[in-house]
Amino acid sequence: MSDIDDIRARCSRLGFGCASYWAKTVFPRQRAIGLVHDAVELGITVFDTGPMYAAGEAERRLGAALGAHRRDPLVIMSKAGEPASAHAPKDFSPAAIEHSARASLGRLGIEHLDVLWLHGCPRSEWNDGLRRGLEQLKSLGLARLVGLNTFDADDIAAAIDEPMFDALMFDINLLRPENAMAAERAAARGKLVFSAAALARAPWNRHWWGIRAPSDVWYWLRANAVREKSVRVGEGGAAKPESAAHALTWVLDQAAVTCALVNTTRHAHLRENVACMRAQVRGSD
Repeated sequence: MSDIDDIRARCSRLGFGCASYWAKTVFPRQRAIGLVHDAVELGITVFDTGPMYAAGEAERRLGAALGAHRRDPLVIMSKAGEPASAHAPKDFSPAAIEHSARASLGRLGIEHLDVLWLHGCPRSEWNDGLRRGLEQLKSLGLARLVGLNTFDADDIAAAIDEPMFDALMFDINLLRPENAMAAERAAARGKLVFSAAALARAPWNRHWWGIRAPSDVWYWLRANAVREKSVRVGEGGAAKPESAAHALTWVLDQAAVTCALVNTTRHAHLRENVACMRAQVRGSD
């Protein structure tokens, strides 16, 4: 079995994003780790993180949780190109990518990544040197697959036909329904497709009276920023999301999407998201 087919078979339809408020030091470390434990117990196998989230703390938290679980069933993904230091520039040179991958593995406490994402790598960086560097990275056993994480429509379209990318991660959600077609084209090329921002950053969670914790304030502000920028719902005739369950179910209904990534700081929300995943699986049987 190829690496792509093996990882595809191990991917749960729902993945846990180890980033955002979950990674910040103001959110208790043990609560963050506990959410990972719960996610594994609920059947989630995909965990996505990166060195740029809380200056590496996201990877350290995920790594602390991974020690309690078997590695083989899990799909662990991290990123390169944007370093842990907020003051360092992006660097997509092969040497920088390898250094980033090794540092991520150290923080995670694992021997290899299932997917290493180039985070926002523009087409101007796609050259033969990068292609050789990524192949070397895989031959060294640092990463089994390499993917592109981008929200640029032109880069998404170009990456579909770019052989060096085994996987793509971009925004496939009810606010960007047109991206479902790009997902279908990528899947038809044999690539794994991950939906970032599967809940469209929850623009329907706008009511101040729902705020019960500091993390709610953080997500509420993000949701309002997204709503202000998203006057249109998107092309393709998708309905306006009425709830997180509605939005997530729409993404899970896209057969081309290998895995929909979400993040949360609440166990109740995690269970609600898993319930959507299980309902979708039952409905497709």
